[in-house]
Amino acid sequence: MSRSRTLLHRLPKTLHPLTVTSGRRSFITTRSVFTTTSTSTTTSTTKTTTSRRTLSTTPLRTSTMSSSSEEPPEPTGTIATSGIELLTFGTPNGHKASILLEELKAAYGTDYTWQSVSIMKDTQKEPWFLRFSPNGRIPCIVDHDRGGFGVFEGAAILAYLVRKCDKEHRFSFPPDSLDASRVEQWVAWQHGGLGPMQGSFPFFADASFLGGSPSCTA
Repeated sequence: MSRSRTLLHRLPKTLHPLTVTSGRRSFITTRSVFTTTSTSTTTSTTKTTTSRRTLSTTPLRTSTMSSSSEEPPEPTGTIATSGIELLTFGTPNGHKASILLEELKAAYGTDYTWQSVSIMKDTQKEPWFLRFSPNGRIPCIVDHDRGGFGVFEGAAILAYLVRKCDKEHRFSFPPDSLDASRVEQWVAWQHGGLGPMQGSFPFFADASFLGGSPSCTA
């Protein structure tokens, strides 16, 4: 089993990849795989083949959700008084911070507190959350050892955590090294390019299936 897959098994269940269905759209938080199925009909004079593209909703790992009556209540504020508190949900961006915190915990014994913030219920838009993440998106962390200092955006969170916790540079490079610059460049590439494109793909793909043509500007 790969190291990354092992880490996903170690994450709390509410942080595992989830498939969320809403109305006519099905969203998968870890990957979207498109398949093509074809049906053929034959008459005495013509043969017609039609194709239908469908969005596979098979997650990398399925988390069994209990009924809504058994789900824990949504957070209404932070709960820790010291250390790092992670506010996140089971999405690819949420996993970035979760995996690094697990690595730091295994390497240095750096413990942390976490809460699941449901983006399906817009908990991330509530005033208490916006204090730490003005953009109203997950993940964010709160450093209670520094007066409740909030850090939002995945790339900024990763950089903050390695600066504070990775003293032996097991998961990072010395700040003045060329390798540190190379890491910053690739993180910026993922954060500003690949990540947003993957996040927008289900919307545009779904619109095309429905015969629409969503407008966009460069």
